[in-house]
This record gives sequence, structure tokens and C-alpha cells, in this order.
Amino acid sequence: MLSYPELYILGRQVDGVYVEYLHGSEQADLFFDYTIARDERNHMNKTNMKDGTWEILKYGRPITLKEN
Repeated sequence: MLSYPELYILGRQVDGVYVEYLHGSEQADLFFDYTIARDERNHMNKTNMKDGTWEILKYGRPITLKEN
């Protein structure tokens, strides 16, 4: 059985609705480590002057079963 790592992204919430995702030049920044995602979230909440707060969103990867 193959297993994929957990992935996290950051999203900004305004009134309970996600209106923006932290993204690089081409796609959403994916974090493979919760601690790094948490540190980035804290940094964005301190430096970003927009409405709302940045939250960590967990992206689960499917577990692939290997057929025999």
C-alpha cells in the first residue's frame, strides 16, 4: 500500500468565507510540514493588512492501494 504525505495550504477568511489563497507565481504554495505552515500563517497575519485572517487548510492525499 502506498501512502502520500499530508499537505497544507493557507487561505484567508473574511466573514467565514475563503476569499484568497496564498500562492506563488504559478500555483498555491503547498506545505508538507505543519510547523512551517503555522509559521507562515503567523507571519502573514502579522504583515498582511487586508481584512480577515489566514488559516491553515489541510489537504489530504488519497491512499492508493496496490493491487496484487
